[in-house]
Amino acid sequence: MVATKQPPPQRSTKKRKADPSGSTTCTTAGQPTKKKSPLFNLPQNKYAPESASTMSKEEVSEWRKEQRRKRNRESAAISRGKSKLKQQRLEGERDLYKRRCQEMEEKMKEMEARIRQLESLAASSADGRPSDSNPVTEPTMTAM
Repeated sequence: MVATKQPPPQRSTKKRKADPSGSTTCTTAGQPTKKKSPLFNLPQNKYAPESASTMSKEEVSEWRKEQRRKRNRESAAISRGKSKLKQQRLEGERDLYKRRCQEMEEKMKEMEARIRQLESLAASSADGRPSDSNPVTEPTMTAM
């Protein structure tokens, strides 16, 4: 018995096409829905000079370019202003957090000093000798 090798099955070189009835979202009429631009209902600005009829095509084109540059400069100035405000706000937040951090570090140092004081007090009371650093004294009864 001799085993013969069979060639591997041939792959199809055709590209698959999307099934039009399958995965698309359909409206009630059966038509696939198409996503609209957010600017769909807004009127498109027509940038033409009032005296466009007296200008040549080149002059109108140059006027439009100049208007676009003007709008771009205004937009850039607004954007720079927003960026500056955002940077100032972030710097203010940074300063606030720096102050908070310093306050917390000072408080932590005070607490650590208090802990050391209490530990030394506890150690001295464990040794059986009274502590001189304890400002609290017990009231005594005096005879009259």
